[in-house]
Amino acid sequence: MAGKLIEIRMSKCVIYLYEQELAHLLSFNPELWAAAIKRGKAIKRARTSQSRGLTHVAEVLPGVLEEIKKLKGEIKCETKR
Repeated sequence: MAGKLIEIRMSKCVIYLYEQELAHLLSFNPELWAAAIKRGKAIKRARTSQSRGLTHVAEVLPGVLEEIKKLKGEIKCETKR
């Protein structure tokens, strides 16, 4: 069988499966296949975000809130009735 070998490290051993073999095994459990794809997408997005140097909202939010408070004090809103 030719193709790409995939290394899977487990707690007590390392197994090697060809891509076709892994796809065949996953085809017996579609829920597992879907979960693995979802997990893979999440990991890929996290790595891409990390490589771009993006920060998490929670890290930026306190500074943004402080700036808003400062601006609120400087801006006076007038309403017409």
